[in-house]
Amino acid sequence: MGIALNNKNLQSTKEINIFNKYVVTYILIGQIFSFIVFGFNVYFQIAFFITLSQCTLLFFNIGKIIPIRYLIGTMYSINYLLVPVIMYSGLNENVSEDYRMVGLPDVYFSYAIPAMLMLILGLHLFKSKDDSILNVKKITAIAISSPKLPIYLIIIGLICGFISPFVPSEISLIFDSIGYFKYVGFFLSLFNGKPINYLYLALTYGLLLIISLTSSLFNDLLNLLFFLGFILALRYKVSNRTKILGILAVIVLVVLIQTIKFQLREKVSSNISVLTKINEAISESSEQSETKTTKDKIADVLVRLDQGWVTSKSIEYFNTGGYELQNGKHAIIILKSSILPRILAPDKLKIGDPQEFNKYSGHYVNDGTSIALGIFADGYIDFGQAGILEVFVFGLIISLFIKIYHKMDSKYPLIKIFIPIGFFYAVRPDTDTQSALGALFKITFIIWLAMIYISNNYKRFAAVAKRVK
Repeated sequence: MGIALNNKNLQSTKEINIFNKYVVTYILIGQIFSFIVFGFNVYFQIAFFITLSQCTLLFFNIGKIIPIRYLIGTMYSINYLLVPVIMYSGLNENVSEDYRMVGLPDVYFSYAIPAMLMLILGLHLFKSKDDSILNVKKITAIAISSPKLPIYLIIIGLICGFISPFVPSEISLIFDSIGYFKYVGFFLSLFNGKPINYLYLALTYGLLLIISLTSSLFNDLLNLLFFLGFILALRYKVSNRTKILGILAVIVLVVLIQTIKFQLREKVSSNISVLTKINEAISESSEQSETKTTKDKIADVLVRLDQGWVTSKSIEYFNTGGYELQNGKHAIIILKSSILPRILAPDKLKIGDPQEFNKYSGHYVNDGTSIALGIFADGYIDFGQAGILEVFVFGLIISLFIKIYHKMDSKYPLIKIFIPIGFFYAVRPDTDTQSALGALFKITFIIWLAMIYISNNYKRFAAVAKRVK
């Protein structure tokens, strides 16, 4: 039986590039604003331009592609360029001394700007015009022909997510990865031609919200909200006005989370209801804010979006004789840690171990505190200014994995809807490089195995997909 797909919202679209007239207009307007706010410092203006271009391209490509490349470009440029510009422009004094940008801005940006450009080059060098496009018609055909698949994915994800805390840490990533399948199940349910299933929403994002509030850990929630926004925009082809409202809502949410996060963490072990914890956290945060200046409040939010302070400390620590360049040894350890099990790589880095951070940043943190060096610092640790080539390779690896998903799409037409969880850690600048790459390798492998396991269903999916161009 054929499947009718006449909804105009299901038409395929093309990626928007930087030469689009609307993109150019937004960037020009934004750059004028930048000159007014930050003056004529060349480094500041270049940093702002790169960030603005990535944000603008992300904005216009939401609803057209799965914009992983532009999300990474946006997140990394905000963390490594835009927020450091704001800090160096007068906000540094309002940040705790431990988390300030250090050294001269010219020294930092003479490395960070080329590194960011190399990351963007790596992300885009070998991309094809359609490797980020989700064929909405095919996904819709599959969702309609297999109505029970979403709930199967959700149930499997819930079971693995429940088991994960009780398994050895060496294999916990496997269960965590499969646990994310529940979100793919919800994504898929959005394409079945029916209204949003609120039971599925409660079992996925509702449960995630409760876990985030009780643990006071919000990174997963924010990341998965980004990906949900991308999927919703693809499904419903939202207008630019709707996208702007969505972005403003996310900004408000981020500010609220950053405002009460520490107060909530102090109450994690309290035997009181979640709503009571939130109310008390808001009250305490409000009382504390009365003694803070506006700049202090802005700094409290922005410092959480600043991975540049770590890189600036690594550069400064090297310049003061804190360590010698590793000439690739550090990168080899990262790659071994990403790919090999500990039995084959005894020097494999431990997740959350502060030893490497303390060694190369000159900033001491205790066991139990985890701060990532990040790919920019990793590159500098190996080769100094030439470390931008290591950043380029990182971007290139991500781009090649996007192409791998695109190549597998011809055999497994559902696989691209798994992209958000495949790149879940890679999009976060505050993730250790070995964790980002390791998760990318392992989660992609797990997704591939999942595709093979349900290959009988995929034969039927392929037959359905062939009838939909």
